[in-house]
Amino acid sequence: MSISLTAALALLLLSITVFRLCRTPIGCIGLKPALICKLAKLGARNFDPAERAGADKFTGIMLGNGKLAPGVAKTKVDIDVGDASVSCVLYTPSGIGPFPILVWIHGGCWLVGRPDHGEREISYIAREANALVVSVDYRLAPEHPFPAGLDDCFHVTTWLAQHGAELGGDPTRISVAGSSAGGNLATAVALRARDEGDVNLLSQILRVPITDALKTDEWPSYREAGEDYLLGKRGMEEAIELYTPDEADRHHPWVSPLYAENLAGLPPP
Repeated sequence: MSISLTAALALLLLSITVFRLCRTPIGCIGLKPALICKLAKLGARNFDPAERAGADKFTGIMLGNGKLAPGVAKTKVDIDVGDASVSCVLYTPSGIGPFPILVWIHGGCWLVGRPDHGEREISYIAREANALVVSVDYRLAPEHPFPAGLDDCFHVTTWLAQHGAELGGDPTRISVAGSSAGGNLATAVALRARDEGDVNLLSQILRVPITDALKTDEWPSYREAGEDYLLGKRGMEEAIELYTPDEADRHHPWVSPLYAENLAGLPPP
């Protein structure tokens, strides 16, 4: 069946439009995230914790939560960390443990996010790595600024080093992982574990981690993709301000690990 010239031109224009929409200075992205980026702009300075549920719902849609990987069980547990407890979501593969333990720390600019965000991906990590994934529901800013969320993640990790067998894990094989702000917290946990000697981590798995809360103007990613991509440079800087209202804290290696005086002895990526 032949196609008319008008239809061919319309198809060409549509293809060009989609290509321009999906093209970024650092590569092409999918149509769905491209549309979300154009339609929404995330800021943080006026963040209202009362609206967190809506932000979490939006984040869940972005991350594409879906069915768990076949054979992976999901359970919830509260871990006692002294004067309080931290809720966690466990993703346990099929089979007989003890399994290696992966402490997963979700992203969300330290302001939003839930431990079950992106759980389809998390559950597949549990299945393919044959690991017990422990996703931490850490405290969030601005109500709980630095170091509250880090304390939760660190204390859960050290608890697992002592009691992980109670959950079917192997306390001698613990890794930490996280995305974005979660990557920041994960590598901060690794630094703190090294310095305080509470747990020997096997590895750290960091996806687009925030490692510099000071010199955002100097990084190409901020210059090249700091606008029009959902969370821009302004929103990121505002999130840093809410997480660390005391500006001096931004120099701390647990906030800006890139500037730690000594990176020796950390678990490998």
